[in-house]
Amino acid sequence: MSLEKIKTDRLAKLARLKEAGVNPYPGQTAHGRILAGPALAKFDEYERLKKEVILAGRLRLLRLHGGSCFARLEDVSGQIQLFFKKDTLGEEIYQLFADNFDIGDFVEVTGELFKTQTEEKTLLVKKVRLLSKSLNQLPDKWHGLKDTEERFRRRYLDLLMDKDA
Repeated sequence: MSLEKIKTDRLAKLARLKEAGVNPYPGQTAHGRILAGPALAKFDEYERLKKEVILAGRLRLLRLHGGSCFARLEDVSGQIQLFFKKDTLGEEIYQLFADNFDIGDFVEVTGELFKTQTEEKTLLVKKVRLLSKSLNQLPDKWHGLKDTEERFRRRYLDLLMDKDA
């Protein structure tokens, strides 16, 4: 798919979100938000207390499976797996998420921490809110920015994709 087609699709998703009453660029996050790293560091305590956790970051991975979705959220402190369930979010919100959110979007999620069957520390998302809609696709993880000149011209992407840059 061409970059122009991807951008056109994302602009259409942006229009659908606005039509649904979603502000795609709200400008602030909720009070009480924590980073993924500290949430993972206190995972056992938060899981035991069933503490509601609010995280915000960039979606780095999305895997839809019918009525559920796994995603990876990245912030300055690290990454955490997210689990979205249609039963938990409600059908309308889940469908809005599944149809219109993309890798690269900034989101705020609220939920409880748990471990999956494979012992992956995960946040069961009970609320999701778009913080910023990404209109451009991120470079491919494996092929990414290989051209040195392109990496210097688009330094922001190099820093985003390569933590050692």
